[in-house]
Amino acid sequence: MAKKAKNDGGGFDRISQFPDKILCRILSCLPTDEAVRTSILSSRWRYLFTSLCSFDVDISRLFTDPISRQGFAKFMVRMLYFRSESLEHFRLKRIEDCYLDFGRLYDWICAVLYRNVKELELHISDWDCDSLDDFEGLPPDLYICKSLVKLKLAIPFRPPPKEVPSCLLAHLKEIEISEFRGDIHLLEMIAYFLLNARVLEKLTIHMNCLEEQKRFSMTNQVLSLPRSSRNCQVVTDIS
Repeated sequence: MAKKAKNDGGGFDRISQFPDKILCRILSCLPTDEAVRTSILSSRWRYLFTSLCSFDVDISRLFTDPISRQGFAKFMVRMLYFRSESLEHFRLKRIEDCYLDFGRLYDWICAVLYRNVKELELHISDWDCDSLDDFEGLPPDLYICKSLVKLKLAIPFRPPPKEVPSCLLAHLKEIEISEFRGDIHLLEMIAYFLLNARVLEKLTIHMNCLEEQKRFSMTNQVLSLPRSSRNCQVVTDIS
């Protein structure tokens, strides 16, 4: 008869007896740093976080010194590339300092695209350092990603690429853009998305950064852009 796992209080740890798949689902509901801390509390859970289907990474929650953050960044890249399972969701948010350069950020994005991520969410527009000017946009790996169906972005946009990503042509169904300020490159990218995303169902643009008159003008301009998908709904939000 299999032994039952005991918890620290002398009782039985019923949760740890769940199948790995269910435990991974539980950990995937937590921010990544909390999932990692939870995993190391028990030998039964120790390596489960490497098989998570969803990652929610908030750099500001992880470490306070640059050396530890760089070490975690390298660990994340190795873990993402060498896992066997596909990813459902990856969110990277609140990068507010220069402890991680954009090269490392590119490594993470490329790794999750390599693992056939379905939903990708990036929040890096609040990077408050001069290196933001060096950001060249999303990596070329996005152009050949066939799994991506949902993309949420708060990033500094650059002119649209010449090559149309395959995910836009046949897979991408939902795009959400935050912190829209009427930037010409971002407007060009929105036009690019609408023109090339053939199965796009919804494009949401958050315009809470604009004054009312500017918001009204930008909304009319966006709604007048040609769309490749007849079923695409364009939503402008101010919340």
